[in-house]
Amino acid sequence: MFRRAFKGRDWWLAQCRCGLRFTHPAPGLDDLLEFYSGSYHSELLDGGDRKFAAKFKTYISMIPPDARRGRSLDVGCTTGLFPAMLRDAGFDAEGLEVNPAIAAWGRAHYGLSITEGTFEEFAAPDGSFDLITMMDVLEHTIDPLAALKKVNQLLRPGGLAMFSFPDISAPKSRYYKMLARVTGREWLWITCAVPLHVWEFTRATALTAFGRAGFEPVRFARTGQPEERLIGKHGFLSLPALAFDLPAVGAVVGIGMIFLMRKARAAGQTSAD
Repeated sequence: MFRRAFKGRDWWLAQCRCGLRFTHPAPGLDDLLEFYSGSYHSELLDGGDRKFAAKFKTYISMIPPDARRGRSLDVGCTTGLFPAMLRDAGFDAEGLEVNPAIAAWGRAHYGLSITEGTFEEFAAPDGSFDLITMMDVLEHTIDPLAALKKVNQLLRPGGLAMFSFPDISAPKSRYYKMLARVTGREWLWITCAVPLHVWEFTRATALTAFGRAGFEPVRFARTGQPEERLIGKHGFLSLPALAFDLPAVGAVVGIGMIFLMRKARAAGQTSAD
């Protein structure tokens, strides 16, 4: 569907007949570790992560108050701000982060338990967690269905999982795609993040994956992403897209999707199980 040059290689956004978009050729684990190593996310240290506090409050507000307890795991926690806020909300919170430097900073700064490594490598007994969050993470995984099934396995019966990622088919994304097509400048499609995003979801393809992994929906919300815009001499091209990030509009057609899911109980299983 679309070509993107990155790190001296050509990558393509491809689409399956089922509608799922993905990066071709598929990045391997070594590629992903290279993408997110070194200084990646270093701008979040020493208070740089506080700009996400309002967004994290929105995530927590979607969790029913009577469910804000038990053990939680935030996958891809970066500095640890989100699990720190989950801890303040009532959870016994911990994190998982692939970048060792960022994980070490989070442990020292927030006093959290943050494990270093990928989710594929992470090990814990089945049913260990009451809540698992993967905010802007699932689209980066090698195998999202395998990741979702692992989340399901790690949750207690009836446990909650929260996911966020952009909608590649949202009006804002379609606008930037049009700019790229008309001008022949592929980099103008700023909402298409191949190869950093191995997968680009829509609401429909995401719900299909959640269902196949054994989840049932609890809550869904959309948000704008005003920080995602062109700057400098090309900034004027983003002016028509600003409307999609207005709170009232973003709540209806915003590019950001937030899913709160519950581990589905097997037939005949009760909450006491």
